Amino acid sequence: MVRISNYVPEAWHGRGFAYLSGAAVLGVVLGPTLGVAIAGTLSWRWIFFALVPVGIAIIATGSFTLPAGEGTSKGRKFDLFGACLFSCATLALVLAISSVNVFGITSLITAGLAIFTFAFWTLAIVYESATEDPAFEISLFRDRHFTHANISFFLMKLVINGPVFLFPFYLNLVLGYSYALSSIIVIVPAAVMLLATPAVGLLTDRFSARTLCIIGSSGSTAVYLFFAGFTLSITLIPAILALILLGLARGVFLVPNTKLVMDHSPADMKGAASGVMKALGNTGIILGIGIFQIAFSETLIAAEAVRQLHDPFSVPMPALAGGFQAAFFLAAGLSLVAVFFAWHARYAPENTAREES
Repeated sequence: MVRISNYVPEAWHGRGFAYLSGAAVLGVVLGPTLGVAIAGTLSWRWIFFALVPVGIAIIATGSFTLPAGEGTSKGRKFDLFGACLFSCATLALVLAISSVNVFGITSLITAGLAIFTFAFWTLAIVYESATEDPAFEISLFRDRHFTHANISFFLMKLVINGPVFLFPFYLNLVLGYSYALSSIIVIVPAAVMLLATPAVGLLTDRFSARTLCIIGSSGSTAVYLFFAGFTLSITLIPAILALILLGLARGVFLVPNTKLVMDHSPADMKGAASGVMKALGNTGIILGIGIFQIAFSETLIAAEAVRQLHDPFSVPMPALAGGFQAAFFLAAGLSLVAVFFAWHARYAPENTAREES
């Protein structure tokens, strides 16, 4: 993201971020597919051997194509202690959320982990606020538009990655499709997002990034409300059409949102802004799976069945559908909150023009 901000003309930033996003999505689509093909043809061990030449190719390509040392801040030190603090705080948060499934939300262990998480995050934030060269640049959040754009990004990362864990089971156990067909259906949003990448980049360069973010998060809200309202009665074609719309909504949100975040970061702190955004995105990916699993298994009807059968995927159909419905409602609610924060994330050039007038 930093290279795009520094080396791509400003009028082409949307397209640059779109191609970067498209490359990431292509990796998400091809990675599991190639992994399954390698495991099926050879063995699962060859998946790890195959990563060696890939890693070598990445290093070689980067050394030849990326400018060496340009645009870096001189005299700044890497804050190893701060990075470790935030890593431990994130790990503690993941453990605290996961403990809800294992020990229950009222367990003393869960409460202890929650207190431990709060203490770690407090320590990390206080330390990073006081250190001279922080690993996590908290000062960037003084710009409220930067903050709003990142909050909406974090929420959408939760919504994008959390339900992905549940969708194959929903398609198989509730709608009755085979796992082979379900595995194809679940890649529809990513495939659509990949195909729409060039058009989304062009739209981002020509229209308000804020407006596109609102449209994307609103589309996500509508799709998950559709799945929540017709959890048991959706047929194949409407389900695929809804997932196509979901893929478009994700693309229309993510690329303009990246532009909003980077446009609201100072020129000498683009790398820090990119790191903050990546940290929030990766945290959203990790937490999304845990949070939506809790939404599924802790639904009142599903939770009672789980306590009786000790397996969330062997419960009777009505209880099972209730768990998925709760997860879809949660996804719709988080998407709606993302709409709110996207609405308050103004586009930087518009603010400048308004202040000058």
